[in-house]
Amino acid sequence: MVGGERRAREGPGGGAMALAVKMASLTIKSLAKPLASVFQQWVLSRPEARRVAIAGAQRLHRMDVSITRYGLAPYPAGVAVAGGRPRPPTRPTLPRPPCLPFPPAVREVRRRWQLWAGQGRGGMQA
Repeated sequence: MVGGERRAREGPGGGAMALAVKMASLTIKSLAKPLASVFQQWVLSRPEARRVAIAGAQRLHRMDVSITRYGLAPYPAGVAVAGGRPRPPTRPTLPRPPCLPFPPAVREVRRRWQLWAGQGRGGMQA
């Protein structure tokens, strides 16, 4: 009996609960955009609400930048704070490795390309 085993695994009302959760999530999802649009119009039409929303958004942005740029701590050790804003830590510069010459095959391709481009086929003089 496949159905009986399935019901025994889900427990009493297991399928109905999943259906209810699915319906609730779809209802919330379908109402989110219209409600957000109404809320946005309401906030934009009131100066005080607009100031509060902008301040909250700026705070959220600062927190997001501090998390993504510096790690989980808002101000990690060694970060200079000037004027209330964190300055990114300076990284030590590493010496550049010495430039190696192009392999002969690459030099030949570049030479041919420069010859072709210089023969007036729409390319610029190299």
